[in-house]
Amino acid sequence: WQVNGKFSLELLRIFSSMSHSRGLPKDEARINAILAWDCWKIEGEFSIELLRTVASMMSSRGLPEKEPTENLLSWPCWQVDGKFSLDLLRIFSSMYYGRGYPEDQEEIAVILAWPCWRVKGKFSFELLRSFSSMMNRKGLFKRAKVEAILAWPCWQINGEFNLELFRSFSSMAHGRGLLDEEARIAAILAWDCWKVNGKFSFTRLRTFSSMMSCRGLLEKAPVEELLAWPCWQVDGKFSPRMLRVFSSMMNGHGIPKQADVEALLAWPCWQVDGKVSIDRLHIFAVMMHGRGIPDRATTEAFLAWLPFRTDTSDEGQVYLRRACRAFASIGVPDPKVLADIEVALRPYFTEAISDDEHISDSEDELSEMGQLKALTL
Repeated sequence: WQVNGKFSLELLRIFSSMSHSRGLPKDEARINAILAWDCWKIEGEFSIELLRTVASMMSSRGLPEKEPTENLLSWPCWQVDGKFSLDLLRIFSSMYYGRGYPEDQEEIAVILAWPCWRVKGKFSFELLRSFSSMMNRKGLFKRAKVEAILAWPCWQINGEFNLELFRSFSSMAHGRGLLDEEARIAAILAWDCWKVNGKFSFTRLRTFSSMMSCRGLLEKAPVEELLAWPCWQVDGKFSPRMLRVFSSMMNGHGIPKQADVEALLAWPCWQVDGKVSIDRLHIFAVMMHGRGIPDRATTEAFLAWLPFRTDTSDEGQVYLRRACRAFASIGVPDPKVLADIEVALRPYFTEAISDDEHISDSEDELSEMGQLKALTL
């Protein structure tokens, strides 16, 4: 389990996934042999992402065999512009999660050749990935069904298929199979609550789609009720940024309870000059993406532990951002373990601020948060 001389939890988790419900791994020599296979190398270097991709298909099915693995990875269908595409393999491994390896490379090659994957004349990985998301763990989709869904008029904006709109709904249907309620989707898109200043807001729809990821389509009453909560008001106006911060934390958890949101906003740690600091909340959402509403005691202990000023100065904001990004993959750390890692973290927290470090309120940063990795401590 050692990587660069240190225990790698990520590596252990990959093998524990394949051994799920099968008892503890017993054959150290076999695991060492698997890790030594040349097929895990991409451009000459061991790829833990490639190993994880293969392991996802073998979840609960035991350790992989060398010959079938090498055979799978050699299929020409994974080539894009003459190079092996891990991204393409991952799209199909998502559909085969826990189902073992695909058996028919010709079937996959045929799927990739379907004209329906083209958006504005170019093959779209994002469109294929959207369907893969809905079919997570469910195997391959059928062409007629895919083409029928893409032909629904509800995806058209100004006479063209809108991938952004489609992805908002495919996110809600993650792992639930292909969408099959055209009339209901059209009705959802017609709700007045999506309008901001008289225009349909993709950002607002995406905000709710994030919270409902994997949970199915939205219901009108809870959406309208949430948007009417007074807690979203900043200086007398509805704040989309405030809502996005909570949407990030609630990714995949459904719509939050009003009492929980109001209670969190009342915590003194968010107050700056008597007002809630959206900047501080936004930064904190780095750690809490997809983790729900944080615990108050743990949060306050973490903020009190930080070995630097976390005021509203530019310097304080950047150092707070660094700290939250450092723990992005685990959430707010338990106060009991913070003392053990303070020595290792202090150089990272106190090194000079570079010119390109800044605080952003962009949606791109919020969506990035769930993908960040914790520092090697």
